[in-house]
Amino acid sequence: IQNITNMELNGHELEMKYVALINDLNRAKNSPRITDALWVGSAQKKLRNRLKRLENDYDNGLIADQAYIIWKRMINEAL
Repeated sequence: IQNITNMELNGHELEMKYVALINDLNRAKNSPRITDALWVGSAQKKLRNRLKRLENDYDNGLIADQAYIIWKRMINEAL
């Protein structure tokens, strides 16, 4: 498996900003801060929208099965 921060299969790449959001949301779950309330909802919305696009791209055959499974799991775990 390629480095998670640079996964690209079949010409599809999940952008680094979504990897950063996943990491930040996971940190907020494990070690919450008062300021997290200011951005967590917005970050979750962005990830939900990205997940919808990811599923649509997968349905259209643009993403390999393994990449889809990995990214979907990462996003769902963050949400």
